[in-house]
Amino acid sequence: LTSRMLGQAVHRATADALDQAYPGRFIYRTRGIDFVDTETGEALELTTPGQVGAHLARPGYGIGVTICTYVLPAC
Repeated sequence: LTSRMLGQAVHRATADALDQAYPGRFIYRTRGIDFVDTETGEALELTTPGQVGAHLARPGYGIGVTICTYVLPAC
């Protein structure tokens, strides 16, 4: 699998876990900012530590977006 495919799997698994723990609270999007908390309006971006800078450089990803990082296990 490519790192992009693994990242997509992490995103989907996170969306599923959030929906099970907090039904209907988080909106998951496959384009743009990853998650929006419908109770607080908080925007959440899920990425690896090495991609934080690239994400923050995107339009609309600066102030007000919480960056959540994950690390994939090494093979």
